[in-house]
Amino acid sequence: MQALSEWLRELEATVGGTVVQEPGMEYGAAGAWWGDKKLRPQCHEGVDIVQFQTRAGATVPLGNTSVRAIERGRVVARFPDFIGETLVVQRGTAQSEFWLYAHMTLAEQAAVGTSVECGDVVGCAAVSSKKCPSHLHLSLMRATTDEASSLAHILADVSWMSIHSTTTLSFVPIMLPVLIKEPGDWLCRGPKDVQVRTDGRLSEHLLALHRRVFGNDIDVEAWVQRMAPGRSWSITTSHGFIAVHLRGEEVANVWRSGVVKEERGAGHFHALVSHLLSEVGLWRRLTMTTRPAKFGKMFRILSSLRFGQRCDEPGDAASGKSRFSVPGWVVFARLRWRTLATIGLAAGIASCGAATFAVRLARRGLKPE
Repeated sequence: MQALSEWLRELEATVGGTVVQEPGMEYGAAGAWWGDKKLRPQCHEGVDIVQFQTRAGATVPLGNTSVRAIERGRVVARFPDFIGETLVVQRGTAQSEFWLYAHMTLAEQAAVGTSVECGDVVGCAAVSSKKCPSHLHLSLMRATTDEASSLAHILADVSWMSIHSTTTLSFVPIMLPVLIKEPGDWLCRGPKDVQVRTDGRLSEHLLALHRRVFGNDIDVEAWVQRMAPGRSWSITTSHGFIAVHLRGEEVANVWRSGVVKEERGAGHFHALVSHLLSEVGLWRRLTMTTRPAKFGKMFRILSSLRFGQRCDEPGDAASGKSRFSVPGWVVFARLRWRTLATIGLAAGIASCGAATFAVRLARRGLKPE
């Protein structure tokens, strides 16, 4: 969403850093990012913005930073929530859609019935005395009706608790437009220019990479069907890309991937897969498709993986494809076998040394006085 992209860029410029988002802050997350990391009573219905990271690595909290309206609209409701107040603004271009800004200290001018323009200050993040820190919660809601009388009735009784139980309002999936992973994640290695998108949009960079790798344009209609916001990842380096979407909650399907021929073997594919595992988790199964005639090395690697299995679908053989299902931790072990072997060797040496030391102590203890 272009409006959200521009709004986020302005907020980051104001704070002076790039927004930091943990998995529990994302739309649809089942786990809480605060406190003891317990499961949420219902999946997260928006996105949370808490802190930012500067280029120097310093962390900057959202604090009392002014929050501006994402789009023009009309304030239709404001009510207290468990940290501060919540503001509901009807979108000017969609009568039955509303932006929800929660956990804020609202500005006086953001009164019910008033109009706000894009960029108007509507408040700031409220000071929190709870276990979760001050943060801004954003949601995009859609009503089941666009009739003025029905909308007025729905919004008259809206509250932070009733939003989750009513059937007249639903939440539209949204994600912060671009998430850049800074180098340093222990799962990740390879080129540092890795960009992770979770908004479901097809970037021009990825489109150009697809042309260079496969010699044709990506199927935009198929992309829209598969790469849903909050249910997909498009990860790119300067010379490679990988597009992944969820199938249920246990399986992440690697739908498209590739590295330009001139850069193969330079670490781009390792970086892509490492960042993918960092995103989806080692516990998920990955389904990967390759073409043995064109990508023989990838086919041999996938065929040799322990705990992996062929899962070809109808039509794969005719199109020259081979499909595999592999646990994420197996892929990680294959990428990092040298590191794991070194750790195992060091652990073995340490264990032998400890055992030898214990035996010597025992022998000394058995000697007569």
